[in-house]
This record gives sequence, structure tokens and C-alpha cells, in this order.
Amino acid sequence: THPLNFKGRWLRDRLNLWLTDNQRIYNVGQVSIGDENSAYSSVLYKDDKLYCLHEINTNEVYSLVFARLVGELMIIKSVLQSWKNWDSHLSSICTPADPAASSSERGCGPAVTTVGLAGFLSDNATQNVWEDAYRCVNASTANAEKVPNGFKFAGVGGGALWPVGQQGQNQRYHFANHEFTLVASVTIHKVPSAATPLLGASLDSSGGKKLLGLSYDEKHQWQPIYGSTPATPTGSWETDKRYHLVLAMANKMGSVYIDGELLEGSGQTVVPDEGTPDISHFYIGSYGSSDMPTESHVTANNVFLYNRQLNAKEIRTLFLSQ
Repeated sequence: THPLNFKGRWLRDRLNLWLTDNQRIYNVGQVSIGDENSAYSSVLYKDDKLYCLHEINTNEVYSLVFARLVGELMIIKSVLQSWKNWDSHLSSICTPADPAASSSERGCGPAVTTVGLAGFLSDNATQNVWEDAYRCVNASTANAEKVPNGFKFAGVGGGALWPVGQQGQNQRYHFANHEFTLVASVTIHKVPSAATPLLGASLDSSGGKKLLGLSYDEKHQWQPIYGSTPATPTGSWETDKRYHLVLAMANKMGSVYIDGELLEGSGQTVVPDEGTPDISHFYIGSYGSSDMPTESHVTANNVFLYNRQLNAKEIRTLFLSQ
């Protein structure tokens, strides 16, 4: 349990119940009544029953509430089952042990890792919302058309925004300020008139300051972004070809992978020695970026967020699994 703070100052009210497996964090909901001051609490579980004992402070008059959490326990079991099902599904995907072999002779290689997997955007969606399969933090979309396992973005500002600091008081992706791996499959459908954002992490709500990212330009080149340091365009891309993109940060160093291979020039410092970044959000396409006036014509599928830096073998496995 953890209280929110709507009243300001030192007051803590609106006690909320949270669920975590040290990878994901799910907000079960408020368990106190109204805005009662409920700073201190305990959760008890026995005989398949869940209880909460918490304090109430009304005009400096203190009392205790002992409540059985029936609906909350049902929600917890449902969420845990979702986590288990998705972990099982992803880890059971057969990645080819020998990609060059014929489909009948490839065999299965290493499983897709779910260790540190905090969020997954795939086929679950409602209007303007790309739902996290793990039911924790959803992304918002703009100028988006639903396609299998993702969205097709078209027009000015088209894309998706996955909040980090923008979550407010309780940031379930706070780990990203220290270490993360962001993975997405993307297809570019139209040559832009100028460099256009594709995938990245923004330090401000407008998207003007980027921590780590990848753009694509009118010359069919990739434009990586490593903090405030301008990066030289590199490599090449083709329209209507699917690419597997990975952005990884750890120890203040950022790296970009395309189709399982490290992009030339990767491994650069993205965070000044004296500070720790405060990521506002992750962006896909132009939504959530200061480059929003540019048109985005891309499709994004199966976006993974890990709370750690994946190694090269794990990144290669994810590429082969698509």
C-alpha cells in the first residue's frame, strides 16, 4: 500500500493498493475512503483472504480501519494470471536455431527473454489507447489505424506516446532513468521531406530534448540521437521493409541496434557525468516529439520495454522471433 498526495505539503491521503513482481507494477486501486489521511497501513493475507489495516487521521483524531479486500483480491489474481500467461506465451515462441536453413530444418533456438520485461504493446487497443498487455502502463496514440499487433500511423504528429515521468506521482517506469531496453518492429511507408523521428526517449513533455533515439531522413539514412551530441547519419533504409529496432541505455551509455546488429557509432554517452536523466516519455513516430509538424508514415508492432539492458544474444533472439 502507498498513499497519494492530493492535498500537498506533508499530508498523505487516498491510500492505494499496488501489486508488483519486481518487474511490473500494477495499481489495484484506492482502498481508503475519500480523502481520509491514511499514512500508515499494513496488508495481511491468510486463508486466501486479503485484509488491509490502516490509520485515519481526522483533525488530529486517530483511529484504525480493518477491511477485507474482496474485489481487490479478485483483481490481483486476474492480473497475476495475465502476467503468467504472457510470460509463458512469449517464452514459448520458437526462434530459429539456424535462420539460413529451410523452415522444416531450422529447429528452435533460445527463448525470448521475459526477465526484466516491464511492458509490452501488441494487439490490445481501444480508441487512442495502445494497451499494455501486462495491464500496467498504456500508451496513447494519434493519427493511428489499428493493424495486427500494432498501429499504422499517418499524418502530422502520427505516433504513440508511452509515459514515464508523465505518469505523475507514481512512476512505474522510473527504472528507465537508469537503465532500459526499448524494442519495436517498424515499417516506413513514405520517404519524408526531412529527418523524422521514429523511436526514442524524450526528456521533456514537448519532445524537444531527447535522451536516445533514432530518426530517418529523406536520403534514406538513419539518424541516431545520443543525448545532446549530434550523430552522423549512417546506414540505409528502404520503404515498406520491416525493421527490428532496439534502443538500450545503461551506465549512461546509449546504443542502437537494427535487425539484431549494432548500428555504427553506437555506445556513446547520453547522460552528463553530473546528472541522472528524468525521462518524460518514450515516443514512437512523431507523437510526443518536438518534430510533430513533420508527417509520420510508419507502422509499429510489438513494442517491448525491459528494466535492464539486454545483451547482444538476447537482442538477436528478439529479432529472430518476429
